[in-house]
Amino acid sequence: MCGYTIYSVTAGACGLAALFVTHACGQIEVIMSRLKDLVNGKNFKQSPNVHRRIAAIVKSHVRVIKFAAMVEEVLHEVCLVELTSSLCTICLLEYYCIVDWQSADRIGLATYFLLFVSFCFNVFMLCYIGELLMEKSSQIGYICYMINWYQLSPKSARSLILIIAMASHPIKISAGRIVDLSLMTFVNVLKTTMAYLSFLRTLVV
Repeated sequence: MCGYTIYSVTAGACGLAALFVTHACGQIEVIMSRLKDLVNGKNFKQSPNVHRRIAAIVKSHVRVIKFAAMVEEVLHEVCLVELTSSLCTICLLEYYCIVDWQSADRIGLATYFLLFVSFCFNVFMLCYIGELLMEKSSQIGYICYMINWYQLSPKSARSLILIIAMASHPIKISAGRIVDLSLMTFVNVLKTTMAYLSFLRTLVV
């Protein structure tokens, strides 16, 4: 019953994180599409004025940032618990895999290896979701620079500076506001588990 509850919470946390981040990434795609059509105004049928188009883009960007802040507020504690518990569990599973390998226990080795892959996949999913959000949000500034901004008036072109400045700080999801969830974090988790594994083997032996 306890295991069922733990895995239900884990699946729910990963599902919510994926759902929220996918929604945020979709909104960012809409913003980038509007930025690409800022000059000709194809996606702004109700806003013929360039200044109104830029204002609509800024409002959409602010809404996405606020939504990501709400997601961070809801999930940062859950992500911290999931990250730390998975780190400890992965370390122990690595140790038990080595022990069963040395004792030629194939069934135990297969069981622990499958659990090891499962926990690594959970951590990877959370880190990949955070990496995806960071990458998408940072692309807004690049799109601002790559559009034909030189065809706009100097005043309108200067208005894009605010969007570029905001996009220079990518939207992030963190674990307990301590560490940002990214692929680099996933690599660091694996490195940390290997370090703890070496310490555990030294301690036991």
